[in-house]
Amino acid sequence: MTSHRFQSVARKLAPLMVVMAATCHVSAQSGDSSSPLTIEQGTLEEIKTKRRARILVIRPRVVDATDAARQVAEAVHAGMVTDRRQRRAYNTIASALNSYIRKHGKIESGDPETAEYVVVFNMVRTQRILGWPYASGELFVVSHRAGVVRVLWRTDKEMIADDAVKKLIAALKVVHGVK
Repeated sequence: MTSHRFQSVARKLAPLMVVMAATCHVSAQSGDSSSPLTIEQGTLEEIKTKRRARILVIRPRVVDATDAARQVAEAVHAGMVTDRRQRRAYNTIASALNSYIRKHGKIESGDPETAEYVVVFNMVRTQRILGWPYASGELFVVSHRAGVVRVLWRTDKEMIADDAVKKLIAALKVVHGVK
């Protein structure tokens, strides 16, 4: 009896699902082509002369595994701020960078208008390890000016925020020539 109900509901919803899928596909394609944003690749060496940095944690509703850099670039270009729900990941990254600043003094914190580059954590999910929540995602360092976003550095894979910021600090130490 229940399989008959399921089949009748499935027959009624099938045309609606096809229309929804086609609409989503068309809107995704049109969103990509109308974007005036340019994304370029750079190196972390570019931040040697830059001092003011800003931290941003984003959690996109739709995870694009093919082009995570575009989501990060659009968030930076739009001037997004960290949502209060992602404060744990933000504080993890901020405390590690603050200890680097206290020790080496190569970076200053900057507000969105004066920041020369942005450290962006693209949060994909929250993992529970031994009962504690850990933010997992990719960490990016990007600079932006006048519609051009340059991706200067990114983690090579998805990882917990603690590990990602440790990799960033190791890369910053190499760039700034400190131990």
